[in-house]
Amino acid sequence: MKLIINILIASFFTLVVQAQTVTIYRGGIPLSPGYSTLKGALPNTINGDEVRMSAHTFYESNDTISKYIFIKGTISGTDTTTINGMGAGSVLVLPNEIIPSVTDTVKLQDLIITGGKSLGVGGGIENQMRLLLLGNIIIRGNESRSNGGGISNDAPGELFIVGGEDALQPSIKIYNNITGETTPGLGGGINSDVGNLFISGNVMINNNIALRGGGICINRSKNTTMVMDSKGGKIDISNNLAKFTGGGIAFTAPPMAPGESGFGILLKGNIIISNNTSEDVGGGVVNDDSVLFEGPGIQIINNHAMNGGGALCGFDKGGAGGYSTLYNVLIKGNTAKFGTAGFLIQNTHQLQINNSEIIGNVSDDTNAANALENKHFSTFTNTRIFNPRTDKTRQTEVINKRRFYSDGCWYGESDTTGLFKNIIGWDNLFQLYNWVTVTWSANDGLPYDMVSTFPITGVLKLNTGDTLPAGAFPMLQGIFSASTGSFTPTIANISSDCKITSTYTRPTTGSIIFRAMIDNDSFSIDSEKLSVVAITNPSSHLNIYPNPVKNVLFIDGLKDENRLSVYNLQGQLIITRYINAAQKSVNLETLQNGIYLIRLSNKNGNTQQLKFQKE
Repeated sequence: MKLIINILIASFFTLVVQAQTVTIYRGGIPLSPGYSTLKGALPNTINGDEVRMSAHTFYESNDTISKYIFIKGTISGTDTTTINGMGAGSVLVLPNEIIPSVTDTVKLQDLIITGGKSLGVGGGIENQMRLLLLGNIIIRGNESRSNGGGISNDAPGELFIVGGEDALQPSIKIYNNITGETTPGLGGGINSDVGNLFISGNVMINNNIALRGGGICINRSKNTTMVMDSKGGKIDISNNLAKFTGGGIAFTAPPMAPGESGFGILLKGNIIISNNTSEDVGGGVVNDDSVLFEGPGIQIINNHAMNGGGALCGFDKGGAGGYSTLYNVLIKGNTAKFGTAGFLIQNTHQLQINNSEIIGNVSDDTNAANALENKHFSTFTNTRIFNPRTDKTRQTEVINKRRFYSDGCWYGESDTTGLFKNIIGWDNLFQLYNWVTVTWSANDGLPYDMVSTFPITGVLKLNTGDTLPAGAFPMLQGIFSASTGSFTPTIANISSDCKITSTYTRPTTGSIIFRAMIDNDSFSIDSEKLSVVAITNPSSHLNIYPNPVKNVLFIDGLKDENRLSVYNLQGQLIITRYINAAQKSVNLETLQNGIYLIRLSNKNGNTQQLKFQKE
């Protein structure tokens, strides 16, 4: 009898533990009665309540959340709270409310949201409130006919996606969502339409499908913000598909008014945009906005576009579209099938790339550029560019149709077919400054007549003779060649003091070599119309003061317009703008204290470099 009673008690306890329950907590105290569905509990909540759901699958859809509450699921072993929409509409709906105060936020944690199918927007979640996703959140297998297969974030909504900030902390995963049975079909994983969007920590956005913006589509207004910052975690946007443009991410925004400036979107930290596909242009990213990519840690790798821009495609949208600046970014292994650039096509507004690597990108089109088709203003600074074809031949690295400016860059190794093609047209300008060379010198004291191999050291320099700043090319590599003999290794890393050490093997016959230069054919061309601007250092009378400077630095002696660039001692570009005799000052108030270089370049290609101290 006692045994039977114990079995009954245990069975009853198991049933209680495994029951499907939804409990409202108010001030930390559970309220009675409990509920068996989220839909049943929601009308009884007030702002500030916590709603706890047991580790079960809840089959329900169009659950409307109109209060600022915390909905928390349960993780029990391999079981997690799942809300399955059964294909009957959006899973969760957060309708438009009065603009919230700072503390008014809907929070979701430890939930799987799946099975949503919306005839409009937001297959998984349709949001117009302030929504925070944190902890273990999975949004998968949802579908919308219009926008936002996984999540639709529409004005005045604000969406915060916050994963853990180290490798051991939880990830938020948004995958296998789809949108686009009808146009416009934006944002397979996330579509944010004029709503603020913040993504941080460990977040994965993978295997989503849309017409535009396979992983994410951002349509930003002048008053909204989008920030993607990995902090201590990792943001992974990979294996998404756009049937039109922007395989991984699509950015779009209205044009800026005259006098407006600044970046509307920031991508920062450890962000991987990889293996995304566009069936038109922009395999990794398509950009109509003003975007700042701020590494190190940002990688745009192994994306593919059927037409142009395997990695990145920028369009002009009437004044500010396609304005991209990339600092410390790796752009590698991207491809374009039929288009005009493996890396980038149609940057029809300003493009700046600093301290980055553009390597191994390929366009299969025989008349295309593997690196860049430039249709507006492009500036490359302290960047390594090497993009051979898979069949070991080379194509034109840059097709220039407007204004291209290069300063302190390393272009390819042993090019044989030409690196630049300049298309002469209206307002066309092609300027190349300060390309990288290396001068080899044999080690002293070695009996060359007694050995067939010996080590040599190369000091990296610009073609002006100035030694490259330490750390300017931390990942730079090169292939070294000589008229006789060979170098081993042919590819070598550069040390922190900008030196390369290799071993030269003398030929069995002939003389040994004591000097060689990397990239001695860097600026070969396939167009007779291309004019490479030679670097000159005139003895001008420019003067900067005060030095040291606290806020405003003045430049005397300017006769015409100059491009002003400020670099730190690591070779990173900090400030760039145009100045002239009438406007001859630059505000340096935001600079940290230290030593900086200022470089002034006029339209004739003349440059002068000066040093100043900020205090």
